[in-house]
Amino acid sequence: MFRSRGLSAFPFAALFALLAGLSATALLFLGVGQLEYDRVLLDFRQQADERVFAIRDGLDDSAQVLVVLNRLFVTVDTPVTREQFHIFTQPLLARYPYVQAFNFHRIILDEDRPAYEARMRALYPGFGITMLKDGKVYPSPRRPIYTVVDYLEPLAGNEPALGLDVTRNLGERDALANALATGKPASTGLLQLAQGHAGDASRRGFVMLMPVYPRNAPPGTPAIGDTAAVFRTDGLFKTLLDSVGEFDPKSSIGLSIYAGTRQDEHNLAFRTGGQPPAAAARSWWPDWLTPHNTEIVTRSFNVAGQNWYVVAYAPVPFLVNHVGSLMALLGGVLLSVLASAWLLRQALQAVEVRRLVEKRTAALKHANAELVADITERMRVERLLADREREFRALAENSPDAVCRYGRDAEILYMNSHLHQILGKTTNDPKERISPERFPDQSQRRFLKVLRQVIATGQDNEVELTIQPPGEVMRTYHVLLVAEHDADGSVGGALTIGRDITDFKRVQTQLIAREQDFRTLAENSPDLIVRYDHDTRRLYANQAFADATGQLLSDVLDKPVTEGSVLKNPAAFNAALANVLQSGLADTVDVEFGKPLKTWQMRLNPEFDPQGNVVSVLAVGRDITELLAYRQKIHSLAFYDVLTGLPNRALFNDRIAQALVNAQRNNDKVGVMMLDLDRFKTINDTLGHSAGDDLLCETATRLKSCVRASDTVARLGGDEFILVLPGIREETRLSTLASHILGRLATPMTLDGRELVVTGSIGISVFPQDGALAETLVKNADGALYDAKAKGRNNFQFYSQEISQRDHERLGLEADLRRSLIRGELMVYYQPKFDFMHGEVVGAEALLRWHHPERGWVAPDSFIGIAEDTGLIVEIGEYVLRDACRVALEWNRIHQRDLHVAVNISPRQVQQSDMGATVRKVLAETGCAPRWLELEMTESLLLKDHAATRTTLETIYAMGVNIAVDDFGTGYSALSYLTHFPITTLKIDSSFIKDVIHKPSSAVLVQSIIAMAHGMGMTVVAEGVETAEQAGWLKAIGCDMGQGYHWGKAVPAGEFEVK
Repeated sequence: MFRSRGLSAFPFAALFALLAGLSATALLFLGVGQLEYDRVLLDFRQQADERVFAIRDGLDDSAQVLVVLNRLFVTVDTPVTREQFHIFTQPLLARYPYVQAFNFHRIILDEDRPAYEARMRALYPGFGITMLKDGKVYPSPRRPIYTVVDYLEPLAGNEPALGLDVTRNLGERDALANALATGKPASTGLLQLAQGHAGDASRRGFVMLMPVYPRNAPPGTPAIGDTAAVFRTDGLFKTLLDSVGEFDPKSSIGLSIYAGTRQDEHNLAFRTGGQPPAAAARSWWPDWLTPHNTEIVTRSFNVAGQNWYVVAYAPVPFLVNHVGSLMALLGGVLLSVLASAWLLRQALQAVEVRRLVEKRTAALKHANAELVADITERMRVERLLADREREFRALAENSPDAVCRYGRDAEILYMNSHLHQILGKTTNDPKERISPERFPDQSQRRFLKVLRQVIATGQDNEVELTIQPPGEVMRTYHVLLVAEHDADGSVGGALTIGRDITDFKRVQTQLIAREQDFRTLAENSPDLIVRYDHDTRRLYANQAFADATGQLLSDVLDKPVTEGSVLKNPAAFNAALANVLQSGLADTVDVEFGKPLKTWQMRLNPEFDPQGNVVSVLAVGRDITELLAYRQKIHSLAFYDVLTGLPNRALFNDRIAQALVNAQRNNDKVGVMMLDLDRFKTINDTLGHSAGDDLLCETATRLKSCVRASDTVARLGGDEFILVLPGIREETRLSTLASHILGRLATPMTLDGRELVVTGSIGISVFPQDGALAETLVKNADGALYDAKAKGRNNFQFYSQEISQRDHERLGLEADLRRSLIRGELMVYYQPKFDFMHGEVVGAEALLRWHHPERGWVAPDSFIGIAEDTGLIVEIGEYVLRDACRVALEWNRIHQRDLHVAVNISPRQVQQSDMGATVRKVLAETGCAPRWLELEMTESLLLKDHAATRTTLETIYAMGVNIAVDDFGTGYSALSYLTHFPITTLKIDSSFIKDVIHKPSSAVLVQSIIAMAHGMGMTVVAEGVETAEQAGWLKAIGCDMGQGYHWGKAVPAGEFEVK
């Protein structure tokens, strides 16, 4: 029984040990392999994210640069010149070298194209509007409208883009539509740029656009063009990646950037490395066990309305990244086999002992039989030992490691074939001499020293051994030396297992070099780089951080944030670090420190151990002090008036909305005052825009001095101011305040060396009785302001229902006036003009009359102003001019002497139409001789747009048409202008004529005007002559002609009599 149990027990113990060892080895291999894979994957994803962040931040900066450029067209009072554009963009191009060009696209109508091209050829010979087709630049065909590259910086290298019509480009058109809808920069997709050679991949790029509106234009005004920033994708992304040290063409990480939301080679913007491989299907088999695994990371983001899709990919070689796990696997298998062999041997020895005991117990009875059995058993054991030896040799011979067994005297007892091969041995004799050339650098001597120590002490050890195999490069082996003990516990020799770690050492050297490169980049980076542990102590900080704090690195390392900190608010930053450590989520905070004080944007990224626990936080900080200053400036430009510093319309809308919400909550009233300076435009035109600006600034100062801190004084544009007055209990306070403001405004002020008294008119509406909405209150206050002006100016009026009714009446009158020409309700009447010298009628003045079918006769004072305001005066004026020329032709065909007809023209006609072309067309169509026509205008026209008005009048005068100044003496004095314009006649206003008989001062003034006009070679006409006494006096002092009821009222042409 004893024998049977021994024989059946020992194989299972060895087998169990083998299985347990292999299981533990497999688990160790999988665990170490997964840890190695996780470490490689984490490093790859961090590098990929750093590249993506650099690209995204760079595109965001590009959008902000375009916003800064666009503000140039809003903040400059006059149209931006080409030189201003050049000066403004130079520092931007220097700071952002990846910008291909800054453009201003001007909108050009087809009828303006010849003149525009002519002006541009004066600057750029051979200039013409072009288009981009099939990657080449051609002259653009005629189109109703063009969007032309007008300003271009830098011009060098971008010449093909100058004059390019981008209207045909659907990408830029859609981007501009997006910018118009959002008011923010908008980006196109990938485009073929005009710059460069056709088919060149470097011509691929994109454009960011932002519309440009006329300065102080009301909402809804069409854009005059747009500002644009042009980027070549190749240079842009190389620069962005290189700026953070992430552009390395030799890097194993490939990067593909697509314009869009998916991977599409047609939209490829940039690539380093080969084309990204297709994502492998997921399976139960771990990815890291795949020999040729490739890791892929995709990221997407949106900048300026354009989506970007980034694919990062890198190969993960199995042998390079899993050296440790393979060593654990092979070592574990070998040790498991050795341990099982040793247990088997021990089991066999135990069985042998039991058998000897049995033999001796039964020696007397079975001596011969036991002897035979003992011999048989010995033979079996020897066979078993031989089998085990063969198994060991088979394992050793097939092992990729170099295996060698040494005796007690360090002599070689056995070496496997792999070791034979690398040592260049030619026989299987262990005692064959090994060439010293196989062990350079005395490595064999170091190995033998360690081997003897293992044999002498019985303690395992390890050593690196350099071997030079024949015909191969030098290899490095990691050798494990294991002492082998006899049954009595003494050391009988040693077993060595050598593994080739040449590739591992090479990769390790590369990793060390890479780490050194990272440290070099970190130490020389202008960004701050700091690592914090769980106690928010600084584990690492680069030199930039020490320089920013003004301390030594030794003073800041291993110190918590709150200890000796230079931060302006260390507690808040410490709390942000604690939150990232606890949540494991990245965060971005702004901190202030340094001398001088700067603002740094710190990106806090959690760092994890293999178990997924947050072990530290890496903080990367960038100086955003200048960026914040730009943002503050942009905010000021967006919400405050540049000239006066008062809130603009946008901020006013926000303030009044808040005031109305608070008033509803507190059951209060809110007062809204609309203020307009009286005759501001005349002052501005007379004294100049500089004086006008000074007047507006002084007005703003005086208004602010009259109100409380809780009140809002805003400038809506021009000379229009509006006040929001919350917390009003009694409306009498509004009356008191309005009187105070008018008195304060009327205080004399000095402008351009002249002392002036400027008055204002105020309209007032009150919440809630005059409206519940801000728009309604502003409209009603404007109506009350109009009422105040109508009542003589320099006063204030509260809104009332009568004002609303009057506004509705005005709107109805405007609608009827628009239809009056079609219905034939407008008629031209003629009032005679009398020549004092010859005593006869020499012509007439054409006067407009309106007979409404329901309203009856409408007074000219009631509708002429409406026609001026709405622009209908242009069409109506042409109608009057045509009728007057027709009548003049008819009269001169009947009578023997020349009869002329005078027609009034308004400033609006001169400003909004080509008056010279209109007069020439009407004369040609009617056949009227130019000498029969006289055009009358008021003094105010001579003060507006001096150069343009002079050109128009000289054109008309050159045709032979006479030009008269109507109502002379009633406007602001501008007598010097009479010498600059081709004036033939002065008409003295009737207000001077009516008092000439009884008022000496009027008589003197009229005589002075006549003498001055005659001295300048002009004819004088007196208006409003109603009595024979007035006519006689005027004839006596030398007046040329008269006009008034004394000779007749205005009548239709058919009733006019020439006497």
